[in-house]
Amino acid sequence: MTGIENGLGNANSSAVTLPVTSEQLSAIPVGNIQVEDSGLHITSDAWNMDIPLRVTWQKTPIPKLTAEAKAVTFKMHGLEINAGEVLLDATLREADKKWDGQWQIKGITSKEGPVPMPDMDGKGSLVAKADHISLLGEVKSADNNYKANFSMEYALNAPEKSLFTLVDAVMPWQSGTLSVHEVKVPLSSNHATEVNLKVQHASIDALMQMLTGKRATATGAVSGTVPLTIGADGSITFHKGSLKAEEPGTIIMAADAIPGDNEQITVVREVLKNLHYTNLSIAVNSDKGNKLSVTLILEGNNPDVYEGRPVKLNVHLTGDMLGLMQQSVMPFMNPQQLLK
Repeated sequence: MTGIENGLGNANSSAVTLPVTSEQLSAIPVGNIQVEDSGLHITSDAWNMDIPLRVTWQKTPIPKLTAEAKAVTFKMHGLEINAGEVLLDATLREADKKWDGQWQIKGITSKEGPVPMPDMDGKGSLVAKADHISLLGEVKSADNNYKANFSMEYALNAPEKSLFTLVDAVMPWQSGTLSVHEVKVPLSSNHATEVNLKVQHASIDALMQMLTGKRATATGAVSGTVPLTIGADGSITFHKGSLKAEEPGTIIMAADAIPGDNEQITVVREVLKNLHYTNLSIAVNSDKGNKLSVTLILEGNNPDVYEGRPVKLNVHLTGDMLGLMQQSVMPFMNPQQLLK
């Protein structure tokens, strides 16, 4: 095994390097390899993966590696992701001391899991130098409603310095979109990830029904940004964010959506039976128990009560919404899911 060992690194060193010159490749005692109808099964404590595999390797006349996998299956915590076909083609560019490659993933589907995902395809490029691998790629649905662009820098001998970057990603949410930009995720474990989640044109009606258990309806749309932290364990903590209405509208809230029994609560209930708002914003945060805390800030009037006089209201809504929000956000927030 001395030749292979020398081809992948120095026999007197623990450093791992990829062969990027003819001299280094000559130390590998294998000229051509073709593997047909093989399979790779990978199992860890948290996930498992089945990869039917076909691999071709040639050292001459130009060093080249091709790999093809069909019907790839990845399973983790009740989530199953399948890929119809995975293709990789890499060629040595000796003058630049690197391997240049292209990859494709066709027919990415999710049969199980908390969030339905449309069929998606991915493609991108790969550059492998002696001690460093760079990956660029895009994954998207046929209608472009779901898409993500990402990069990954992996240091073979310093994995703690390796970094995954979600350059940008977008997905539909509540008749609008969720998007992120330049999310940097260290690939070493036990690191939290900071994300600025951008909400555009989300339906106020859908949000109010979600927050009040379908006891409120509204017109209009909101846009804004919600900062959040994704823990290494996948937990989500919301920080102070705000969504604002794009134009005036109406909101109608059932009386039982607002608990309490005093004069002030009675006024709020009466006003919210048919509030014509001129300004509406939704302040989002996490409380001490990591529950989603929402404050609805309203300005407007109800033409049916109090002679239509203008009012300003702060309505505080608290609920255990993190599970629902996590299911909506995680498909693009978890780089491991995206990579798999």
